[in-house]
Amino acid sequence: MQVEAFLDDYFTAMGYHIERLSAYEERTEKKGDRRFYQDRRCVLVEYKSGIQTYYTGNVFLETISVDTHNIPVWVYTCKADVIAYAALLNNKILLFRPADL
Repeated sequence: MQVEAFLDDYFTAMGYHIERLSAYEERTEKKGDRRFYQDRRCVLVEYKSGIQTYYTGNVFLETISVDTHNIPVWVYTCKADVIAYAALLNNKILLFRPADL
């Protein structure tokens, strides 16, 4: 099962209604990749994951683009309310507020 599907299933079981954001909202507006609804509240969520967390004990936060030069990366540009970081081999889902990183 892909990480995104796992997280969708997990948070749906926790009572959230989840919608995928459009490619424009995700890539251009940097709002995250999911919209969670619960009790008339809307939260923008960005899904991230890293297998290296299992081996290193560290969470990987991309600070330098691996694809493009001179482009600010998600850790600096993310406008989501929450980052849900899946460390599945560790059996953990970590939640961060981007403003706190």
